[in-house]
Amino acid sequence: MKILINIKISEYPKYVKVNKGKLIQVFDNLILNSEYWLNRNKDLKEKIINIELNDNLEIYIYDNNIGIDPSVEFTLFEPFVSTKYDYNLKQKGRGLGLFIVKKLLQYENCNIELLPERNQYDRLFKFKINL
Repeated sequence: MKILINIKISEYPKYVKVNKGKLIQVFDNLILNSEYWLNRNKDLKEKIINIELNDNLEIYIYDNNIGIDPSVEFTLFEPFVSTKYDYNLKQKGRGLGLFIVKKLLQYENCNIELLPERNQYDRLFKFKINL
């Protein structure tokens, strides 16, 4: 099943000076994480990733899946924290992606956080990047 990506950008574009490669890596990791989990949920009728940029240079990234596993919601950005498991390869995720994302953004004086908002499954689900 295809994954739809909705992008919403504020009416008044602003510019920031950040390393393009680092920012691409940040988006790549977050989108690939969403893709991984969306593709494992066979019950979803639609698979959607949302990306929103507002006038305050805040980027929100979230999908319509069940959200973050409660066992890792407070440690998600720490190294070696993962709930990914590939049953074909019998291999666990490395748990470095979101840790690296946080560090890449910190080097650019930016930040990422998991918002306290909960979805219909009562799980955290929305990331916010402050540029």
